[in-house]
Amino acid sequence: MSSRWKASLTSSLTRPVIAVPTTYAGSEMTPIWGLTEHGLKRTGRDPRILPKTVLYDPELTISLPPQISGPSGMNAIAHCVEALYAKDGNPIISLMAEDAMRAARYDLALPPEVPWAAARQWTDRGFDALNALEAAGAITIAGTTADIESGLSGARMVAVPHIEGAEVIDRDFECLHAYYAQGLRSLGPVWSRPTIWGHGVPFRFPSSPDTGPGLSEAGKALIRACNDLGVMVDLSHLNEKGFDAVLRHVDHLLSFLGEDGVALGSDFDGALVPRPLRDCAGLPRLVEALRGHGFDDALLKRIAHGNWLRVLRRTWRGASA
Repeated sequence: MSSRWKASLTSSLTRPVIAVPTTYAGSEMTPIWGLTEHGLKRTGRDPRILPKTVLYDPELTISLPPQISGPSGMNAIAHCVEALYAKDGNPIISLMAEDAMRAARYDLALPPEVPWAAARQWTDRGFDALNALEAAGAITIAGTTADIESGLSGARMVAVPHIEGAEVIDRDFECLHAYYAQGLRSLGPVWSRPTIWGHGVPFRFPSSPDTGPGLSEAGKALIRACNDLGVMVDLSHLNEKGFDAVLRHVDHLLSFLGEDGVALGSDFDGALVPRPLRDCAGLPRLVEALRGHGFDDALLKRIAHGNWLRVLRRTWRGASA
């Protein structure tokens, strides 16, 4: 059932619905509709679109293209996660969601590698947007730790440009130097799909993150180039397990790394985030939760920004003044 057709039922439905889903997401079992037009998605609820009968045929999903199959499968798992904290949830639904996630077996096809020209176009648009925000007085693009420190007491938000996946970086590193000049200070060589730089962790379960050969020779050269420039290297693509798990995770890290080895980070793009932490505006709630968990002000200052500043000063050597 397509989102467009499902949404149209809110005004024209006169008979019971029999749904034949061709993706994995599971919204056919809910009164929720979604409609995407011109790149913008609207959602809503209406009991008239809740089917009376749902017919499942796994054969219908076999021919799904990777760009639909992958996101749809992750969306199905995201719905299980959402059921654990939804405001209208209950213990029975939570048990069903947990069982579904434990029983899940998947090896989702990843989108194809992004061509360099397309990656360059999208990255340039991102930097153009950042520059426009800075010109409008909304943000400061941080090229130094002094820029970050000035934002701690100022009204402007401070942004540290980061590129994940590095498809836009060429083998000669001309783009790396060009984006560094525009403020790039953090880069992740891989995402989940393989690139010339190495292999990421695929969307596969049950599995181990120990998959693939890791960084290629070109990837190792990229790391050296980042080190020479003073660009922070991000090798992680990890999923958090929810708000409560964050508290346990911080405790675990502190026990191994000490108070100088832990700092808050975030990835709000392409992830299902609990509503209280849905974007950067929710981070103060996390700080307050950590305070309630027993962390004092000195430790919170280190975790919130102090440890980041110390590491960035050492990494952004030539630009740390």
